[in-house]
Amino acid sequence: MGNCFGSLFVASNSSSNNINANASSSSAGAYNKYGHTMEISATSSSAGKSQFSQAISEAGVEEASPNGQILETPDLKVFSFLDLKSATKNFKPDSLLGEGGFGRVYKGWVDDKTLAPSKTGLGMVVAIKKLNPESMQGFEEWQSEVNFLGRLSHPNLVKLLGYCWEDKELLLVYEYMQRGSLENHLFRRNPSIQPLSWDIRLKIAIGAARGLGFLHTSEKKVIYRDFKASNILLDGNYNAKISDFGLAKLGPAGGESHVTTRVMGTYGYAAPEYVATGHLYVKSDVYGFGVVLLELLTGLRALDTKRPTGQQNLVEWLKPMLSQKKKLKTIMDARIEGQYSSNAALQAAQLTLKCLEPDPKRRPSMREVLEVLEQIEAVPIEKPKNSMFTSLHSAPHRRAQRPIHHRSPLHTGHRGGSGRFCSRLTQRQSERLRFCSGSSHLLLTLTSERSSLLLSLVFFPPSTILVKVCKMVRYDDAGGAAATTPTQLLESLGSFMRRCLFRVLAVGPIPHHFAFIMDGNRRYAKKLNVEEGAGHKEGFSSLISVLNYCYELGVKYVTIYAFSIDNFQRKPAEVQNLMDLLLEKINELLKEQSIVNLYGIRVYFIGNLKFLSEPVRVAAEEVMMATARNSKVVLLVCLAYTSADEIVHAVQESFKNKSDESLAVNANQVSNGVINGAEKVEKIYSLMVPSIEESCMEKASRVCNGAIERVKGTEDINGATVCTDGVSCDYKSEAQALRAGRIGNGVTEGFEEKQGNNPIINLVDVEKHMYMAVAPDPDILMRSSGETRLSNFLLWQTSNCLLDSPAALWPEIGLWHLVWAVLKFQRNHSFLEKKKKQL
Repeated sequence: MGNCFGSLFVASNSSSNNINANASSSSAGAYNKYGHTMEISATSSSAGKSQFSQAISEAGVEEASPNGQILETPDLKVFSFLDLKSATKNFKPDSLLGEGGFGRVYKGWVDDKTLAPSKTGLGMVVAIKKLNPESMQGFEEWQSEVNFLGRLSHPNLVKLLGYCWEDKELLLVYEYMQRGSLENHLFRRNPSIQPLSWDIRLKIAIGAARGLGFLHTSEKKVIYRDFKASNILLDGNYNAKISDFGLAKLGPAGGESHVTTRVMGTYGYAAPEYVATGHLYVKSDVYGFGVVLLELLTGLRALDTKRPTGQQNLVEWLKPMLSQKKKLKTIMDARIEGQYSSNAALQAAQLTLKCLEPDPKRRPSMREVLEVLEQIEAVPIEKPKNSMFTSLHSAPHRRAQRPIHHRSPLHTGHRGGSGRFCSRLTQRQSERLRFCSGSSHLLLTLTSERSSLLLSLVFFPPSTILVKVCKMVRYDDAGGAAATTPTQLLESLGSFMRRCLFRVLAVGPIPHHFAFIMDGNRRYAKKLNVEEGAGHKEGFSSLISVLNYCYELGVKYVTIYAFSIDNFQRKPAEVQNLMDLLLEKINELLKEQSIVNLYGIRVYFIGNLKFLSEPVRVAAEEVMMATARNSKVVLLVCLAYTSADEIVHAVQESFKNKSDESLAVNANQVSNGVINGAEKVEKIYSLMVPSIEESCMEKASRVCNGAIERVKGTEDINGATVCTDGVSCDYKSEAQALRAGRIGNGVTEGFEEKQGNNPIINLVDVEKHMYMAVAPDPDILMRSSGETRLSNFLLWQTSNCLLDSPAALWPEIGLWHLVWAVLKFQRNHSFLEKKKKQL
């Protein structure tokens, strides 16, 4: 098996736009994996060059730019998978640097000159991105990375050192960036990471602007398309470099103002015209740069569902304040107080506003942005006696370096009743929890950006807590006090107390994967004497609440059993109503304000989707494609699913893969001249299929319970006539002949020896082809309505997970059911872990 990406740059047959058909076997392996012939890009030339390569050739051999250039041919090393496996010590968990939507990034060591793998601590550190082999979208982005980053050379672009394409293994090797991403430094509250100073923030912005400007000013402009804080990496000296060119695209040509493409990117950073129309301009990147500038000024995320309603989208919330000097004081990050002048802050805010213009034509170019940033860098720092930038949320100067901001005046100088100083526990950005010494009194200060709520909790005998509202202040846009409705007050209080509860739960182990069987929607409707459809709608509302709770708690994977294959046996009218409701709710996931965009959820639809109606299946596929780059949390929706069907599917796919791999290799050892070449492999395959396929089809027909008959009468399956008992007549006769040893001179003996000594299919093969292979096994499976049956759901994956069955119907499931399930999991965690290790 060799590396064959070099074939991407070799001329192919002039009659085809595909990769050279004479590529090595590893290339063919990749063809099989993704089920279609791969092209260099959507617009490959007949010479086999990528879209990017062709465009550069038309423009000239090499395009120079200050401190950067575009190469005619990529200067990349071709690594073997064995080399990278050695460099990362077999991809050990302690080498893991991070995990994204399409794979993991590992730390590795290579020789400085030869880039050969070296011992840990010797040579040069590199970052190795290993693609998830199940991700087709990831392969496309892998291609884009090599096509673009392999040719682009600039001090503010992360350097791609090489790649590996070997069978299904796709890897990229980058220079190692010691300080990680800008996102980590701005938003992660890690005591080991010091807050970024004003000077460093400007340095990062200038470096990123130079990198983006280089892409925009070449003859053939490159649109980056996914500019965000997590894609800006920092070296040991805080030099910024842009990484991840998976979504990069060539800019418009021939006088066009934009290119039209499928909307992809990150919610909160994507330009409004791109989200609305799919029209991608060079200045769409400038909008994303403006969002990052706003994050640098405020220290707040572009999108944060932990903030109150109306403040979750940073641009929508703070953009009106950027043009007003007085309001600007209140939104600047308190951690950099006193490190900049008021003029510098105002210039930076005005530049941010220009970058965030709704009309792309009115946005500045990246060259203009860079000029303004360099001017701001030259502005001297003012150090007045009384800081002009003391804001609502600023900490006292002596604590300016602590990772605490958005403080309220109510925080300042508070002492307990006996004069004892209160210790503080940082909650999340805009919330604070303060304990007075002593166990009988707890003082809570709830602070949002424009409101403060002081609560006094007095502890009485066990299970009794008195909550007293001591003082409540809300600030309007002008800085004065304004009224707060009881509903808003209760909503804020409930949200705050829930987060306090989750913080307590987080002391123990938090389940990584939570699965739900949503049982009882129809019974709930009957209980309230309403239509069944109303029960299902209430069930969906309950689902959204549960998902919010899970993701707030820190659960990474959530699986829901939405629709079983067995459900197709219900009345046709009910099935149609359910399909209509499914279509409506799936389409809602694509809306900007959906829970998917708020949490950055990667959505998978699990099951045999061919059973679904065409509109539902198409909508499901659109959601999966739209969320393919999300990686924070994962939602798995089981539609047209049963566990038995999943197992049958996995066995069949495993068998097919094993046949392609092992039979082709050993074909020459079977049958001395009776069967040759491809005919031999095909014949052996046809002989081996029945024993597995026969039982698989029989089981599958039982799984469907008659709802959808897979095997009927004399229906044709894979070209073979099917008998009335559901088994192929041709398969039967060949299988019997095989067992009797009547086919081929030595064919059966070779097969029996192979099967006896080396099992065709093992456990790992089957698990790899499970529908649920994209997620770890569940830690908790909850079924509502008090039922304790699994009902053909995740039978393979739940051998060592906690089963919880609250009596409440699914629309009645709420926060406390979730909390009790987590507490049970924490009580039994050690026992469950021991059982898993015994497997």
